[in-house]
Amino acid sequence: MRLFLVPENLFQSDSDSARIEINWAAPAAGHIFHSNFGPGLRQKANLTKDMLYSTFFIGGDFRRYSYSWKNQTIYLVTRGNWSSFTDQQVLDILKATIPAQMDFWKDRLDAPFSVSLLPTFEEWTDSSKSYSLGGSGLLNSFISFSSNNPGTELKMLRWLYNHELLHRWIGQTLVNEEEEKQYWFSEGFTDYYAYKLMLRNNQISLEDFLDVINKEVLAPHYQSPVRTLPNSELTQQKFWSDRQYNKLPYRRGLLYALLLDSQIKKKYHGKKSLDNLMKNLMAQAKKSGDFKFNHTVFQDQLDTYLGSAAITEFGRYILHGNLINFEESLPAGLLLETQKDIPAIIISPLANKKKLADLLGK
Repeated sequence: MRLFLVPENLFQSDSDSARIEINWAAPAAGHIFHSNFGPGLRQKANLTKDMLYSTFFIGGDFRRYSYSWKNQTIYLVTRGNWSSFTDQQVLDILKATIPAQMDFWKDRLDAPFSVSLLPTFEEWTDSSKSYSLGGSGLLNSFISFSSNNPGTELKMLRWLYNHELLHRWIGQTLVNEEEEKQYWFSEGFTDYYAYKLMLRNNQISLEDFLDVINKEVLAPHYQSPVRTLPNSELTQQKFWSDRQYNKLPYRRGLLYALLLDSQIKKKYHGKKSLDNLMKNLMAQAKKSGDFKFNHTVFQDQLDTYLGSAAITEFGRYILHGNLINFEESLPAGLLLETQKDIPAIIISPLANKKKLADLLGK
C-alpha cells in the first residue's frame, strides 16, 4: 500500500480524479504480480486521491486463484504453506461470503475483486502461544494477514473476511466524518453485521453467535478499564497505541447494534429490523455525492424508527459511554444472566432454537 510518491498538484481536491497509468516489468520466472486492478502488467484507471491511497500491489512467489461470479472475476492471492487450513477452504469462504453480502445490500460488483492473504510468523510453543490476524478493506479488494500457526483457525478467517468485505459498504460508502469518533459505527456495526449475516447464512450456529457475544464482547468489555470512556475522549493516539482503547468501539458498537436491532424488531413485531435503518442510510449515501456519516445523520434515522427516547439512549450509551442495559430489550427466548457483575446472554430452556436463530439473523 502507499507505494507511490504523488505530485502535490495531481489532485486539486479530494474529489478530483486523475488518469493513472502504471507499467510493470515482467516478474521473474515462477513469480507473479497482482494488484487490486488485477493481474495485468499495464494498468490504467481514473482515480481520486483516496482511491489511489486505497490500492495494493504484490509480487513474488504467490499462488493465484480465480473464479467468475456474475460476469466479474474474483481473485485470491496467497503464499506460504498454511498449517491450519487449505487454499481451497479460503476460496470457499469467499464463494459463500461475497454472494451473501451482495444479496443483502442488493448490490453488485462493477469491477474485478481481489483478496490477498499473507502469512506472518509468530512463535507457537508450549510456553509461548501467540498469533495475529487482520486486514483492511480497499478499492475493489481487501488485504489480509494471518499467523501461519495453530493459533489461527479457519473460523477466525471466516469472521475476518465477513468483516472486511462489509467495509465495502460500512466505511467506504458510509464514510465517517470523524474517523475515531464514529468507529463505534464503522467498526462496531461492521462486527455486528459480520456475525449476524454469518448466522443468517448458516456459516455459524446460534450457539456460536451467542458464544462470541458473551466471550469476545460482553465479558472483555465489562472487564475493560476504559469501558465507560466518553466517545469524545477516544483520540487517534489512544486508539492506535493501546489495545483496550482499540477494542472499545468494536465492542461498544456491536452491543449497541444488538440493542437497536432488538428494539426495532420488538416495536415492529418482527416486520422491520436494524437492516431497514442501515439500508436507508445506504440509499441516502448513494443519493448524495458528498455524504458523510455523522451523529446527526444517525440520530435522524433513530428518530424515524424509535423516536426521541432512542436519541436519549444514543447519548447515554454511545456519547457518554454508559454500559447498556439489556434487561428489557432481549427478544423472547433469550435471558440475561449475570455472574460477578458480568452479564451473559443465554438461551431459555423453553426456546425454539430454530425460530430464535431465524429471528436474530432476520
